[in-house]
Amino acid sequence: MNDGNETALAGLSVLVVDDETMLRRRLTAHLEALGADVTGVDTVAGARNQLTTLEFDFVLLDIHLPDGIGLDLFRTGAIPPTSGVIMMTAQGGVEGAVEAMRLGALDYLVKPFEPALLPLVMRRARQARQSSRAAEHAQETQGASAFFFGTSLGRLREPLD
Repeated sequence: MNDGNETALAGLSVLVVDDETMLRRRLTAHLEALGADVTGVDTVAGARNQLTTLEFDFVLLDIHLPDGIGLDLFRTGAIPPTSGVIMMTAQGGVEGAVEAMRLGALDYLVKPFEPALLPLVMRRARQARQSSRAAEHAQETQGASAFFFGTSLGRLREPLD
């Protein structure tokens, strides 16, 4: 039965950063089955290397890794702003979630979770980013029209907005 789920993530590139081999393989296989191009690594250094050579739409990032803390990739600017980050951790403390979101993570998943959740989480994250970009564009456009029209022609701007 083809309900469209096989290509739900077609065209997306995803970096999975997790030191639990079985989980990393399971997530990678699930995302690939949905059409995503997936790269898996097990360390902060491996993630840093991949992020300097390839662009990713999403990074699924474990917090605790053998060679450091996944959040350090945020702190050092290794993750470009064009990559959406979804944090994963077995220790689901509120402090970690708040810090991850403050640093720019789009979502925060507590392990264990079902891989079937990922398309929903990614879709929600993409929609949130698109809404944010639309709001930024609207602000920029509003500022630009105020600049061009000035205050004396401000009433003419209203029909154009």
